[in-house]
Amino acid sequence: MLSVNIRSINLAGPHEILLKITQMNAPPMAVMVAVVGALSAFFSELDFSNLEHRWLAGVRICAKFPTLAALSYKTSIGEPPVWPRADLGYAENFLHMMFATPIEEYTVNPIHAKAIDVFLILHADHE
Repeated sequence: MLSVNIRSINLAGPHEILLKITQMNAPPMAVMVAVVGALSAFFSELDFSNLEHRWLAGVRICAKFPTLAALSYKTSIGEPPVWPRADLGYAENFLHMMFATPIEEYTVNPIHAKAIDVFLILHADHE
């Protein structure tokens, strides 16, 4: 299987377009569908008949989903987006992006981060 560092996957290219999509006045799931569809345009180099490329596409979408969800939430409540930090893990980054603001630092509670990790693992395991 292809090995990918999930921290190396970012929204550097498409974030302006994704920000515009999330600012639409639409239900959150409709926004997520639009954003995920838009992401396919940014990874057109992948050959989906190739198993490793399909796996890489799955890893990329899993890496981006916390950012997309937080972006959608922040814009829906009228707050500016908070981007991920390279020094935080998956759950820590999600909490940071959801609750930090540009004028106030947010310290991630490790118990909350662990709870998010466990929830995501349990949810993935039972789907």
